[in-house]
Amino acid sequence: MSSLPPRSRRARRLVAAAALVVVTATSACSLTPRLGGTSEVAATRGIGVFRQGGTTPATVGEWERWVGRRLTHVSTYFSEQSWDAQLHAADWFTRQWQGSGKTIAAGVPIIVNSGGSLRAGANGAYDGHWRNLASTLVRNGQERMILRLGWEFNGTWYKWSAVRDPGAFADYWRRIVTTMRSVPGASGLRFDWNPGIGPANVPLAAYPGDAYVDIIGLDIYDRSFGPRGANDAARWADFMERPYGLRWHREFARAHGKPMSFPEWGISDVHVGGATHDNAGFVHNMADWFASNDVAYQSYFDVDKPGDGNHKLMTGQFPRSGGAYRSRF
Repeated sequence: MSSLPPRSRRARRLVAAAALVVVTATSACSLTPRLGGTSEVAATRGIGVFRQGGTTPATVGEWERWVGRRLTHVSTYFSEQSWDAQLHAADWFTRQWQGSGKTIAAGVPIIVNSGGSLRAGANGAYDGHWRNLASTLVRNGQERMILRLGWEFNGTWYKWSAVRDPGAFADYWRRIVTTMRSVPGASGLRFDWNPGIGPANVPLAAYPGDAYVDIIGLDIYDRSFGPRGANDAARWADFMERPYGLRWHREFARAHGKPMSFPEWGISDVHVGGATHDNAGFVHNMADWFASNDVAYQSYFDVDKPGDGNHKLMTGQFPRSGGAYRSRF
């Protein structure tokens, strides 16, 4: 900012005001649980959303009007039904955002329902698909898109789980990145290595190396599964201090010289008895964490999923959390 000096007293006032907002938001961060509220706006380099039924220009516009700001990012998943279905979904989704100025962050299945394995992928069995996908993204103007290859790989709920063979996951990741970047115009694609904060540990042997990773992400939802988690303050402290929690995420990203991301985060109604479902404190704590760290982007998961929990804010089912989100972002 100092390399572009203000041209008028009004411009100087605007620069001073902007600096004050950043300092205030940053100083608001605390590593202890914050159960109260604040109206301070959280700084964030990128802000996005998943919307129920599809993240379309119409649904994102609705969210932007509700929040009172424009988003920089939009989030989606590509199909895991088959390679053809994935390519079709990617083409359809990226075309509708072409020229929008928004960055797409997409969860990309690296094994599909029609079959396959991590080791086969690492040996080049699906190279043709990855070349086709890269060509599609470039054709649709998404040369800087963010790809969350095989997200939440530290769990066992996806076919691309790295738990049993983290080395194969890392080998396959390197193969995908090398193949996609070799396509003309696709060298600027960005790749987000994205475990989840869930009960599973992160197999570090699944890290493919700094040359193949641009962002280090972490998915987190406010959920509780044991008696201690019923206490909101104790639950946040656990999110922060568990072996592969928020503090680990920050230190791991710093050690590798990468920005952090939170590609999925949200309030949830999946809790043990006594826990607060409409936990505005979680929103404030996340906003503080975003503001005080090198977070490339964060995306709220505004989707209700049977069996996985409700997360939507605009419906009013979480009024305190919805108010907290609007006040902070």
